[in-house]
Amino acid sequence: MNTAQAQIEAGQRNIAEFNLHSLTGLPGRQRFLTSLEAKVHDQAGGFSVHILDVDGLKDKNDAEGHASGNDLILSIANTVMETAKTGKLYHLHGDEFALIADETDDDEVKTVTKTLEEALEANGTPASIAGRAHVAGETDIELLHDVDLSMFERKAERKAAKYAKELSALPLRQRIQHIAGRKLLNRSGLIPPNR
Repeated sequence: MNTAQAQIEAGQRNIAEFNLHSLTGLPGRQRFLTSLEAKVHDQAGGFSVHILDVDGLKDKNDAEGHASGNDLILSIANTVMETAKTGKLYHLHGDEFALIADETDDDEVKTVTKTLEEALEANGTPASIAGRAHVAGETDIELLHDVDLSMFERKAERKAAKYAKELSALPLRQRIQHIAGRKLLNRSGLIPPNR
């Protein structure tokens, strides 16, 4: 391999290793994945992973513009950094963040998740969050897959709760019409059931 090629490859490794998200200045997806893999292979101590997905970013961007959405993302990053007692925050992309934290006990992990969710809600920047401690022998891929699935389940729960709250605020006649209309759309195949 020639010197120029070696320099190009070294530069590419540096970019991948040290990339920062342009908006938040936080380490990005590649650094998160590299850090997660290193933590899994490090036998010195346990850790947990939390995934945060901003609720309603697309709606905010559509209604108020991308500058408003960027403000929301920055607010989320600041709130998480101020609230999390341990760990390193990563900005994976757009509306998704990850936190690698020191908590290893299930109750501690649940407390971190709940505390972050409550702090974000109080700040007016809601997010769906899931977290779990790493289990000895588990790969980084297995852990990330499990936490990601849990986060998507949490997001679905939050959407369902929001829908139920909005529906319950309607007068009875409108609620019945709305539910009957959804059932008709489900039967016609225009929208899938349970959405």
